[in-house]
Amino acid sequence: MRVCFVTHDFDFFMIHIFDLVREISKYHEVTVITDIENIPRKDLRKLESKKINIKSLRKRGNSNIFSYLRYIGRLKNLKNRINPDYIFYITLEISLFGSIISKYGSGQKSYFVISGLGPDFFKEKLSFKILYFFYHIIFRINLLKKDSFFIFQNSDDHNLFLDRGLCKKNKSILIGGFGVKLNKQKRAYSKPEIKFCFAGRLEKSKGITELLDATKNLSNKYTNFSLIIAGNYTTGKRDSISESDLQTLNNHRLIQYLGKIPYNEMNDLYQRTDVFVLPSYREGLSRAALEAASNGMALIVSDVPGCRECIDENGLLVKTRDSLDLAEKMEFFIKNDDAVKKLGEKSIKNIAEKYSLDKISKKYLDLID
Repeated sequence: MRVCFVTHDFDFFMIHIFDLVREISKYHEVTVITDIENIPRKDLRKLESKKINIKSLRKRGNSNIFSYLRYIGRLKNLKNRINPDYIFYITLEISLFGSIISKYGSGQKSYFVISGLGPDFFKEKLSFKILYFFYHIIFRINLLKKDSFFIFQNSDDHNLFLDRGLCKKNKSILIGGFGVKLNKQKRAYSKPEIKFCFAGRLEKSKGITELLDATKNLSNKYTNFSLIIAGNYTTGKRDSISESDLQTLNNHRLIQYLGKIPYNEMNDLYQRTDVFVLPSYREGLSRAALEAASNGMALIVSDVPGCRECIDENGLLVKTRDSLDLAEKMEFFIKNDDAVKKLGEKSIKNIAEKYSLDKISKKYLDLID
């Protein structure tokens, strides 16, 4: 079968989807549509060596109607040239574009993979209400198409779409992420000093402000812990952390900020830290948390969609936007270092049973006749 994946960004593809696509390419002809502008040739050769075809689709430009129309037009032309039997549109926005063009072509099965809604989806500002109305109309039209289906990564997003009439139960499925590999390396734990780890974009919606406040609070009582942060900081974005938070990040005696580190070095980071912390406001399904768990880390994550699914007796849930509750949960591990290893072992079991690459790739392959 000819199978196609569409995603907006090459880095996103390599981090989240590559392993899954590689498994599918063992059985089917696979093409990936994404932005490969300025991508090193060695990365493209890696795909070619795995018999994965790559088609370039430059990222959408400015947020105006013409950039949207140009992007959708280029995507439609590429899809028609590839003429896949199955096509997977990854992320909410790409799923919207795929919904618009899915009427073109016959006999194709289109899957819209909702990998997260993001905090903006629920904002009350007029601009976001208009955007949501547009999503609502397009996805409702999709209900009339017999070969269009949704894939959700958490049950909250799935139920939300069902409740609002954006999808049907018999045309949607829940699949927990894109699959992660279990790291079989035997790990060492850091006690008596507990090393907490955050990995992700340095954005307010990731709960960075609450994490820094919790760390400052705990530093008044304990010195036998540290916080290691890896992630990209971008200025000027609406969701960027404040200058004050950035100063704390760089100057606090118990915080080590590594900046953005290569994806292929993340396992090394997880192996030398103990407890993964993600106080995010909402996720699709946190791959960082799952990969940390696959390395035997205990977890502290927010009790929100896309995070709570990562917990099954392998960590603690924290109230969102609550730095005091977060400090309390971090303090539990500082005072009970034996729990780090115990819950970390349960993390590995949880990944093996629910989120391993073998299990998730099988679910995708089952969709492809």
